Amino acid sequence: MKQVSLLAFTTLASSFILPQAEFFRDEPVDDSSGGAFLLSLERESASAQPVLNQAEADFHAQFGASRFEDDEDVAPLADHPGHGPPRHGHPRSNLTIYQFISQNNYTTKFAKLVDQHDSVVKLLNSTDANYTLFVPIDSAFEHIPPHHKDPSKELIEAFLRYHIAPGLFPFHHLLTRTKTLPTALDAPALDGRPQRLRVGLGLHPPGPQVNFFSRIVGGEPALANGIVYGVHRIVVPPLPARALFDLVPSQFSTLLLAYQRTDFDAVLSKAGIVRGSTIFAPTNGAFAALGPRANAFLFATEKGKKYLAALLKYQVVANETLYSDAFYGDDSSSSELPRRKRFHVDLPTLLDDKAVSVDVARFGAFVRVVVNGGVGVVVPDVVARDGVVQVVGRVPIPPHKHHRGREESLEGEISVEELKERLADYVEEDRQEEGLQGVDEGHFEDL
Repeated sequence: MKQVSLLAFTTLASSFILPQAEFFRDEPVDDSSGGAFLLSLERESASAQPVLNQAEADFHAQFGASRFEDDEDVAPLADHPGHGPPRHGHPRSNLTIYQFISQNNYTTKFAKLVDQHDSVVKLLNSTDANYTLFVPIDSAFEHIPPHHKDPSKELIEAFLRYHIAPGLFPFHHLLTRTKTLPTALDAPALDGRPQRLRVGLGLHPPGPQVNFFSRIVGGEPALANGIVYGVHRIVVPPLPARALFDLVPSQFSTLLLAYQRTDFDAVLSKAGIVRGSTIFAPTNGAFAALGPRANAFLFATEKGKKYLAALLKYQVVANETLYSDAFYGDDSSSSELPRRKRFHVDLPTLLDDKAVSVDVARFGAFVRVVVNGGVGVVVPDVVARDGVVQVVGRVPIPPHKHHRGREESLEGEISVEELKERLADYVEEDRQEEGLQGVDEGHFEDL
């Protein structure tokens, strides 16, 4: 049986991710590419590198045969996730996932937590279905702050379930077929549908990571009821979408200022979001691309504040959550998006239900998400407790009426007059003269 090591597979997989190759360069990447956003997240976990290096060596030494079968052997399993134990050949181990982590010297802390929750033990010990477990190795728990308040039993169970993905997801699947995975944690903010986690290649050091922070350091691909991956950091259920922007102010300080200026948090709280949301979040570079005139109008005039609020509403889709590989509709339905096909959907936004047009093109590891035919998603699928954030390289603006929802051009800056024209139907104009310290907004056209 042909086998390849995890390291070799990682190197090979990097050649499949050509559309995001710029994310893996050492030099700075422009905001609009999304690379700077990923680099900001990477810096947060850099301090853990020495611990990671030792943990990785220990984990591989303990597992021994931490190797992954080639595509020929494992691909058929990936096509039938969650439908009983492996049927292609025979598992190389008779151990269940629960038995494996209970006997392994480097997963003792996670196993002890599992032992306190009978429902999770039953899940990981059952051979009625397949599961993929991302298990934090023992050194991952060293990052928990000392003297922290003990979490409730319910919170710990949610934490455990977020590490479990129903179905078989071999290593090549993680790197070439999907960006997100459903977990065994049902999220109330998603109307009880599965909370998803994100998988992808990290930057420093390069390698497969879960939710940007937790790196896969090894694994056992053929247990009696699934697959186990060891990860070097605890995978914590995500924060609400709005709170994610506060984590990366270097990329979202302009968006945060826009929220503050328009009291947009109050708008979100009144939006009636009960089934999750999709937020197309512009980076600082995306706002800068509007040009100094448009930004001065939006952020320095009272009239501009209304247009800014309209722009923010156009970025939020309530009660529909669109990942690059799954769609949770407004009727409590959910579906995985087909591979090697294009998916188109018009999503109603908070801007008087004005639709934003989204196209998702998938072919293996190649994924492209485009808004209104021209706004590219530069960092897809930043999972949130109440939905997903799709980071965009330009600020989405409602197209002109005669363009039927498609963006005709996004090159260059936008004039104040064009910005006002495209948002005029959604902004209640005051008849009273407005301005900042008596300055007429029209003067920004002369800057």
